[in-house]
Amino acid sequence: MRTFSLAFLLGRLFRVVPSRSSHTVLRLFLVLVLGVQVSSLLGANPVYANGGTTRWVSPVGSPAAPGTSCEAPGYSTIGAAITDAVAGDTIRVCAGTYAESPSLTKSLTLLGPNDAVSPNGPSDRSVLNASRLTEAIITGTMTMNTAATGSVVSGFSFTGTGRAVSAVGARVIPDSVTISKNLFRKDGEAIYWTDNGGPGVDSRGKNWTLHDNRAEATTVSSAGSVTAFYGWYLNGVTVTDNVIIGYARGMQFPSSVQGVFEVSGNLVKNTASRSLQIAYPGVNENSGTPYNAGQVDWRIEGNTFESGNLSSTAVIRFLGGPAVAPQLSISVSNNLFEDSAENPTVGSVILWEGGTNFGPKDRLTVSNNRFDLVSAKTFRYLSGPNDQVISMERNSWGAADDAIEIAGQLEVETPTGTQFSTAPWIGLYQDDPAKVGQTGFWPINISYGSSASVPAGTDVALPIVGENNLPVATITFANVTGAGVTSVLPKATSDPGFVEPSGFTLGDPPVYFDVATTAVLAGGSTIKLCFNFPANSFAVGEEPRLWHYQGGAWVDITVADGTSVVERVVCGVTSSLSPFALGVMETDDPPPPPPPGSPRPWFDLDLDQYNQRFAELPDTR
Repeated sequence: MRTFSLAFLLGRLFRVVPSRSSHTVLRLFLVLVLGVQVSSLLGANPVYANGGTTRWVSPVGSPAAPGTSCEAPGYSTIGAAITDAVAGDTIRVCAGTYAESPSLTKSLTLLGPNDAVSPNGPSDRSVLNASRLTEAIITGTMTMNTAATGSVVSGFSFTGTGRAVSAVGARVIPDSVTISKNLFRKDGEAIYWTDNGGPGVDSRGKNWTLHDNRAEATTVSSAGSVTAFYGWYLNGVTVTDNVIIGYARGMQFPSSVQGVFEVSGNLVKNTASRSLQIAYPGVNENSGTPYNAGQVDWRIEGNTFESGNLSSTAVIRFLGGPAVAPQLSISVSNNLFEDSAENPTVGSVILWEGGTNFGPKDRLTVSNNRFDLVSAKTFRYLSGPNDQVISMERNSWGAADDAIEIAGQLEVETPTGTQFSTAPWIGLYQDDPAKVGQTGFWPINISYGSSASVPAGTDVALPIVGENNLPVATITFANVTGAGVTSVLPKATSDPGFVEPSGFTLGDPPVYFDVATTAVLAGGSTIKLCFNFPANSFAVGEEPRLWHYQGGAWVDITVADGTSVVERVVCGVTSSLSPFALGVMETDDPPPPPPPGSPRPWFDLDLDQYNQRFAELPDTR
């Protein structure tokens, strides 16, 4: 491919320009074209718009400010470059080790050698990216004050003891700081920022962005109680596509004041305690009073929490305080929760806990997640007496083979008035090929299972609803002596637990369910099941029957009471639960002949006779 210099392109363009106005038009055209081309070349790499002086820092060479390259630097320390810089400047830091603790006191862009290279592996984010260039290593702690608002710190490596990046002070924390593509290997916090003037609507630290960083504790044991990302009293933060490995805690955000808090696309692995803790949202942790500052909106989406060393109460912990926070909304969706080889002992995956902080305006939605932690309860509710809306729907319990396992995943202590729903949940799915290699859980072609609570009593009718509140089944227990949860799980013909039909043919799509309950049933009591089926599962005129797999064989348990082909419902009665299927009875008898006078099908016509009769018709042309 031929390449041209910018000077050549300018010369060729302006040689044919006949007028001043045309000059202006072509200048604009050239700026737009070059802008598009540069942005397309950079792709997802950052583009820094600061228009000030570029200053070069290198530990080798003879500095002459501001410098022109790593071979001809302007400074030997980062601190010296910051001292000379003015707001809007860019400081390019070359490879080498910098035994200093630079203080960022201006709005600057600080770029290391890897500002365009992720520290995380492109195909396996749990390993370091082998394409990283030789690092610019800072062994001290980078500090910031309010004058650093709008700054960018990207492409560095932080090693040694203590914190890596720290912003602490009374109303002096900068806003809108971007920290990206850095490698943190410290025994202290990777990023720590707090307005220690106390929480409030005027607290600072607003709208920070932490993107595509890698934080590795030196060892899990040396991490102690250290948290990788620790932010107090914040007014909005975006934490995306980071990798955190081996800390005591992955992320903590106490006393979030107001705004949108996004935690998405992160991999948090082998934390010794919680992966994420959100404490006292909307409430002053110290005084216990609410801010009344407006909506607090947490979005925890598309992360992978791989909990290898967990021995604590929860993977994600929502910890409340003594006062009701106004308008709290939390969404936990499309996350993958899984064990690593260490097989941890975890009390619960999601813990909703504490006081009266979670109030009647609060809503927690847990949806489209996959839970693969075999030793943990999925959800524990240990909150106060206020009415809340908690929705835990369209989740997958991973490798669980039986509905009974899924039904046993919830440990809920629900205060009076709280709305708590758990159905439907994902029974079958395929992984989205467009999301391969990304963190989180991205299912497609989903079939939903459902569950419902069963109270004690006689003739307990339990409607089971699925996605969009469509009816799946109605199950009636003749005698329930102990309350529990009943689940209906669809199974595919490719499922390892699928039992081939015998004596009947499944519909297309098949209607095949595994039903289980944690309720205690009186001995010998009956269970009536009525299943709904899609209109296209069976041909018009076919009458499906309900089959139950029991004693190693499929048994037809269909009853007339409640069965209606018109309403697409088939009922049966049994005394036990296991796989159920709807199917049409097989027969070896030939089909009956058509009634007399019926029209012959087209494939049975005598074509020679037809052609002869057609030839005898008069010619009307």
